[in-house]
Amino acid sequence: MKDFVPKIKKLGSGAQAHLALSQTYIIDGDYDKAIEECLTAIELDKRFGPAHMSLAWIYAQMGRYEDSIEECKAALKIDSLSAAAYSILCHVYTEQDRISDAIIACEKGLKIDDKDAAEYYALGELRCMQQEYEKAVEAFRNSLKYDPQLAMSHFKLADIYQRIGKDSKAVDEVEKALFLNPVLPRPHLTLGDIYLAQDDYLPALQEYQEALQISPGLADSHYKAAEAYTKLELYLDAMIELRIALRLNPKMTETYHLLGFIYFKLGKYETSISHYKSALCFNQKLDDAYAYIGDIHAMHGRFSEALKEYESALKLLGKSCESGEGLAHENRLKEAVSQYRIALGREADLPKPQETLPYALHARSVVEKKVEPASTSDRRKHTRFVFSHPVDLQEKSVGSLQGQTLNISKEGVQIKTKEKIDIGSVVNIATKSEMSGEDIKVEGIVVNLGYDEEENAYKLGIKLVPEPEGLHAWGGFLELSGGFFDI
Repeated sequence: MKDFVPKIKKLGSGAQAHLALSQTYIIDGDYDKAIEECLTAIELDKRFGPAHMSLAWIYAQMGRYEDSIEECKAALKIDSLSAAAYSILCHVYTEQDRISDAIIACEKGLKIDDKDAAEYYALGELRCMQQEYEKAVEAFRNSLKYDPQLAMSHFKLADIYQRIGKDSKAVDEVEKALFLNPVLPRPHLTLGDIYLAQDDYLPALQEYQEALQISPGLADSHYKAAEAYTKLELYLDAMIELRIALRLNPKMTETYHLLGFIYFKLGKYETSISHYKSALCFNQKLDDAYAYIGDIHAMHGRFSEALKEYESALKLLGKSCESGEGLAHENRLKEAVSQYRIALGREADLPKPQETLPYALHARSVVEKKVEPASTSDRRKHTRFVFSHPVDLQEKSVGSLQGQTLNISKEGVQIKTKEKIDIGSVVNIATKSEMSGEDIKVEGIVVNLGYDEEENAYKLGIKLVPEPEGLHAWGGFLELSGGFFDI
């Protein structure tokens, strides 16, 4: 900041000098001082439009949207042909979920500057929000007209074509996007969605894995991979991807929703209800979440509770079930459940409660055999450590348990313990490095369970859920421990 002040002083003490000083404060992230300088500039020159524009931008960044709108209007009174003012208004209205107003502002700006590719792109996104797909296509085409290198416009066009069922056009646009930018993850997600809609689950999974290689920190990629695994009935792999997605985006509604479905399929019904309710906390319009909760209640003889959930689902669908209501008034609740299920498009007969985990839970090899990596160089050896080390296991239904490590790698750990923990359970593994004295805690999912009669102990195979800080500490812990070999 000090380096800028002498140069700014050369501009004098007028409105322009204070605006220049405000820009340096913006660069430093000091918005309060930047606002002070802009206000001083406006006091010196009431018709100094750039100061109003700068204030509008700062207020938008701070979330002071009404103040930003007022400054944009002030700037437009001074200069009615300020495309930048309309651009800021478009952004602010979008943030306020005033999509129609945002479209009007965007179109007014484009009348002033009709060659702004970025504004056409923004207009296309707004039209998509309104499900006005033809107008969205036109906007994205215009963005490419003025910036042919805008790969994201091709991706957006692919997304639209995929939504409206024009898969061949979608594939064409994905290929154009990847030609311009081979490291975009989202075109791979769109291609995966196309394959998934065609019930080609393995090619879909390959595309999602490509997206994960490009951008492992993108929650959508992990969720999409989980969708493909679920379709293949590889529920454990799906759960691992969903756990990662939740770490990256704890408010991702569809992640909780899919976890609810998986636990339903695995017969862990109370856990399923918990996840469906978490999804409903973020989006109360998920009719099938209410329906699945209703099914679980009905499967366990809780018919009154089931009917309440079915009513919620039907209400969201704009439907009713007079026959079911009549049976409920006569206290013929089980028969009422059947009628409600029919009204919801489900089979009249309830599914039987699942007592055992599906075999496919353990069958990741099915995918690994069919989905080849992009090149043989992607096949990596992993280091496995063999030594005994005390650990503390924490699992909700069991509490805190003591255990001993057996085989360990950076991807997983085998632990011997006296208590049984079911496959699919999420556990925390806590230990202390004897060399560094560091407390280490990582999360994992139980993927294998065996019992050693001689030692009267269970052997748990635990797949670690990647989390940067925890895995970094875990890797350091392994490096300080001896006795390893390669597999």
